[in-house]
Amino acid sequence: MSVTGCGGAGDEDAATATSGQLTTRAARPSGGDPPAEAYQRGVRAGHRKILLARDVVAVAAGDGRAAWIADGRVVVRAAGAAPRTIARPVPFGADQIAIGADRDGTPTVLLASSERPGPLRSMPADGSAPPTPVPFAADGRADSAPGLRRGVVSFSRTERVGGRLRHTVRTARLDGRESVRRWDGAADTTVTRTLAVRGGVAFVSSDDGYEYGSSHALRLTGRGGAPVRGLEAVDTGESAPGSFGALQSTPDGTRLIATRWTDDQRSHPWDVTTFRAPDGTLVERHHPADHLEGDWGVDVPDGRIYTDMRHVRVGQISGEGGLVIRLRRAAP
Repeated sequence: MSVTGCGGAGDEDAATATSGQLTTRAARPSGGDPPAEAYQRGVRAGHRKILLARDVVAVAAGDGRAAWIADGRVVVRAAGAAPRTIARPVPFGADQIAIGADRDGTPTVLLASSERPGPLRSMPADGSAPPTPVPFAADGRADSAPGLRRGVVSFSRTERVGGRLRHTVRTARLDGRESVRRWDGAADTTVTRTLAVRGGVAFVSSDDGYEYGSSHALRLTGRGGAPVRGLEAVDTGESAPGSFGALQSTPDGTRLIATRWTDDQRSHPWDVTTFRAPDGTLVERHHPADHLEGDWGVDVPDGRIYTDMRHVRVGQISGEGGLVIRLRRAAP
């Protein structure tokens, strides 16, 4: 199966690869919107797999849309439509993204940095306004790992708890001025993903004090102060990194969907698991069709978007790799 591709200056058209591999065709610079052009070209050709970006920094999905950061810009795609690159640059250092709807149903993007302390920033998904700090941002605080579902923001804050610096989990209304702490954090632990679901908050914590590398746990806060529940874990070493991809939920928040991956023996991602919220009961687990192609991905209404390290810009060593969309059915 071939893949129509998207690239930049210096990319060459790739030859058809051997059986079982992807076929890519790079887009020549045209001054237009490369992800949109790559998608439209693939649709016209009837391809089910389309390369949308050569170097993506982060990807997320929510409320029927997907969004990612590539080349210093946010790209947003609604189901069945071509991606649209927002002309406004992302804040310097932004490497985390979430997309969802505000209380009124307006598609909204959240941006944050895992390396540079600062507030979460939000902007309309249509790019009609620049990214601005959220109302509940606290001066001097380091907020990261954003999630957004129906106007509820989840995130991690670096703050002192009992005199010790911790990476906590908090929630707030997108238009609110106060946030509520949902988890007090733990020693040697960072929080890399969050998402508000029915009755609690799902989050991924990474224990950097793990004896043989890192231990990543998918957790779910309980209702009404109940203990935090561990749902899944990924233990990794230096030679075989792994973790969880972007968290997703059903629109009503009663189902949590998590992709778990590892680079060990090219088995990434291991699986996509659905849990029931708020009790965390396992509902279903499967291996997506692209499980040998991408480190992690997100489901969209008309397919799946995932990263693939075989599709990167020549000389590029940062980011998560190329971004591919696999449509559920060939376009007419």
